[in-house]
Amino acid sequence: MSAPWVPEAARLAEASYDAIAALYEHDMARSAPAGDLAFYRQRCAGVATPILELACGTGRIGFALAQHGQRMVGLDRSSGMLREALRRARALGIEERVRLLRGDLRALPLRARFERVICAYSALTYLAEPGAAEELLRAVRARLQPGGRFLLDVFVPREELARAGAEVLVRDYERELPDGSRLERSKIVRAEIEPGRNEIERFYVLRDAEGRELWRKATRVRIRPWSPAGLLAAAREAGLALVETCADFLPASPASRETRTFALVLARDDDAPALSASPREPRAVPSADSGSA
Repeated sequence: MSAPWVPEAARLAEASYDAIAALYEHDMARSAPAGDLAFYRQRCAGVATPILELACGTGRIGFALAQHGQRMVGLDRSSGMLREALRRARALGIEERVRLLRGDLRALPLRARFERVICAYSALTYLAEPGAAEELLRAVRARLQPGGRFLLDVFVPREELARAGAEVLVRDYERELPDGSRLERSKIVRAEIEPGRNEIERFYVLRDAEGRELWRKATRVRIRPWSPAGLLAAAREAGLALVETCADFLPASPASRETRTFALVLARDDDAPALSASPREPRAVPSADSGSA
């Protein structure tokens, strides 16, 4: 029996995160937007049933909840990231409150329903094939309990990547690791390599304390950026209603041209109790130019 077909974007993402899994806590986890952890903690507070985190990675968000006594189910396609997540769960003493599953967001391998579903750190944009993100939104809707919420965030597209063929070189960081070595990362973001899709090529160099190069790696992913207006429209089309918007994880903040990260709280559009319990009125959200974070 032949193996199931896997889209190129999914294969690239899996290979990229497998390659940097052991470094993730020093790499992307340390570059996470300020306030995202507090955003998810606050909106999951008091939830006694298991919380589903999509694209859980090494557990940065979900494990913070588990450390406060909550239970989480983490789903990720990268086996390397899941191995690191299991190692971290054991080190933190939360293994009994964590269930880790390998699976693809394009076909959720779960039939349970959840009070909270999380998709953090712009993971939705890795569903780069036409219709893939919309399919996930519909699947999440089907898996929300009455009163349930879907919490997610995406990076807002950058204006300098508003035209096809544009390229931006970004020197991300140079930072010291616990053993004294230094990790450097830069990236090239290419706009519209295919309609609606950008490519990000990241370059890593590890040096010892004296500056000698130990190794270098390159990874490549393809993403589908979302403007705030486009994401809201896709959510409504999937049967999800807006409960709350949050720009750059600031309370009651609508998106603007300066916004870097756009977070949403959604509920099923037929869930009157969930919508009536909204913490604040939804705010109008302007569109943004196409590009990539």
